[in-house]
Amino acid sequence: MDGPAAEARLDLTSVERMVLKHLLGMFTEAMAGAWIEILAFKPEVLRCESDPRMAMVAPPSDLAILCSYELAGAVSGRLQIAIPYATVEPVKKMLTSPPRPGSSVDARFSAALAKDLENIPVELRVEMGRTSLTFSRLLDLKVGDLLVLEGSESSPLPIYVQGRRKLTGTPRVAGGSLAVTLDKGFSPPRAAR
Repeated sequence: MDGPAAEARLDLTSVERMVLKHLLGMFTEAMAGAWIEILAFKPEVLRCESDPRMAMVAPPSDLAILCSYELAGAVSGRLQIAIPYATVEPVKKMLTSPPRPGSSVDARFSAALAKDLENIPVELRVEMGRTSLTFSRLLDLKVGDLLVLEGSESSPLPIYVQGRRKLTGTPRVAGGSLAVTLDKGFSPPRAAR
C-alpha cells in the first residue's frame, strides 16, 4: 500500500501518543533504578517518532549495543533498544568494576538466595594420601592388596569441595569407621547491611 493511505496510517493519534509517553516514562524510571549502582542518571522521553525513516539515534557508521526484550502479558511482542557505544564508553570501567562497599543490597533477595544455596548438594572429597605406581603394577593389583600412602596419620588431610581444596581435617576413627575431623570450618557468611 503506497501513497496517502500509508502515510496516514503511520501517524499516531493523541491518545496513542499519551499512552506511549506514559509507558516510556515508566520504562525510563525503571532503567534509572536499574543503573543507580553504576551510574546515576535520569533518562527522559524527548519525542516520539512514528516514521522509522525519521528516527535516527546515531550515524549509521557508529557502533551500537542492541538490547532485545521479549514482552509477555496483556500485550506481547518485542522491544529493542539501541544504545550508541559512544554513550557507554565513558562509564565502561564502572560497568566492569566490582560493586562498591556500602551499596544497597536487597536483604530479602540475599536471604532467599542463601536459603536456596543451603539446599544444593555438593561433592565433598578427602584425600587420605597419595602414592605412585607403574602401569604394570596397577594392572597386577588384586582385591585385598595393600597400598602404602605418603603422609602420616597426624598430618592434616586436604578436603575438596566441588573439586577445589577448601578445608583441612585430621583422620579419626568414629564408631568403628574411618572419619575426618575438620580442623577449621568455613567462616559464617557476613550479614547484609
